[in-house]
Amino acid sequence: LGALLSLFSVGGALWAPGGLSASYRVVAVDERGAESPVEIPPAPYNELALSPDGSRLALVGGPGGTSDLWVADLGRGSITRLTSGEFVRMPTWTPDGSRIAYAVVAQGVAEERTRIDWRPADGSRRAETLVEEGFGRYPTAFTPDGRTLIYDAAEDARISTSDLWAL
Repeated sequence: LGALLSLFSVGGALWAPGGLSASYRVVAVDERGAESPVEIPPAPYNELALSPDGSRLALVGGPGGTSDLWVADLGRGSITRLTSGEFVRMPTWTPDGSRIAYAVVAQGVAEERTRIDWRPADGSRRAETLVEEGFGRYPTAFTPDGRTLIYDAAEDARISTSDLWAL
């Protein structure tokens, strides 16, 4: 990957140019292509997802090259760490922006075994497991009413395709 991108639903995007080992400086890009800096500390972020209302940004990565989940409040310029010591992938917001679902990659196994957790976006409660550990389980989206999670899952590690599931 050469850069990270998350789109606004009303036009524009958040953009983090750089490479996998770079410390990203996140910028907002409007529909005309004009860039403006986002006031969060540069760090090696691997993935990002914009909240439905555009006020917060879920980030995977962070200082020290970790793969933890962070939430940046774009209005305040503050950032809060939601996980510690986990290898997180694919942050996915609920439609109301109250929670984030994400994959947690199992450490020390040859196959890519993941589970799907979620937690309040404000970090007020512990994570809960939504989908137990299995091969390649990643959150994709929530239905518009927020009641159903759509996620990818593979039957086993030798199969390169996955199916969509609903929870």
